[in-house]
Amino acid sequence: LAAAVYRAWDKENVLQTASTGKVSFTDTDNADVLLCASAGVVNGVGNGKFAPDKNITRQEAASMLHRLGALNKNVKNDVNDRLPHVFADGEKIRSWARSDINWVYRQGIMNGTGSNTFSPNASTTRGMLMTVLARYAGEDTTGGATWYEKGMNWAKAKGVSDGTHPTVNITREQLVTMLYRYA
Repeated sequence: LAAAVYRAWDKENVLQTASTGKVSFTDTDNADVLLCASAGVVNGVGNGKFAPDKNITRQEAASMLHRLGALNKNVKNDVNDRLPHVFADGEKIRSWARSDINWVYRQGIMNGTGSNTFSPNASTTRGMLMTVLARYAGEDTTGGATWYEKGMNWAKAKGVSDGTHPTVNITREQLVTMLYRYA
């Protein structure tokens, strides 16, 4: 799988600019994290740290997905021609995440959490990420016994996840590993 990801990223010339030696964090030496950070998909949390065991928020996930989309030449990256969606909890969305959330929402990758809210500071679960990545790949995730069933089945079939613990929060490092497997 790693070889397939390498070839896919190499076709997009991502690896010409990404090198695990370009970025370092004091709290992780995970190769997936370092490569994704070098490629510009993920950032640290400040002070040379990545916080690999910290649960990832919905707005952090949206930012990483948008940056991954910027590397994928097949994904429409321009949403400036469309009006941004206004969520009732929009004041809770950090300024650095606003365009990212607009992009994932407009692409149909992430939705609100109900009652016209985005819940930017809520943790992201493994089931959410599997579903989001399935949508990112163009899969229809509607239907199923649970809201995440089709996304989970897609993730298992594609080797992105083993499909376990869909209701458990996902950490920053786990999300990066799933993004790396997806890419």
